[in-house]
Amino acid sequence: MRVGDCGTVLTYQLRNQQDSSVVDLSDATTLVLEFLRPDASTISKTPTIKTPPGTDGRITYTIPQGMITQAGFWSVRATVSKTDARWTSTRAYFEVTA
Repeated sequence: MRVGDCGTVLTYQLRNQQDSSVVDLSDATTLVLEFLRPDASTISKTPTIKTPPGTDGRITYTIPQGMITQAGFWSVRATVSKTDARWTSTRAYFEVTA
């Protein structure tokens, strides 16, 4: 990815860290992707369930124009909230070039 890119589609499959089972998103009340920029600032975005109802644990997000403004290493993690629980994924890292 490069500074200024937009339209890049990110897709993640959320899995339980203890047993690698897929996280069922069909009863999720909130989905959030938190991007950590190279300058340590964060951006929170709302992904969508790739294949409703979400039993395959896949989410997707399309990078909008103006979001990728810094070169360097970025990271992203997902938070899933349900009525009785909340999970936060480990971070995935990617590099943005100038």
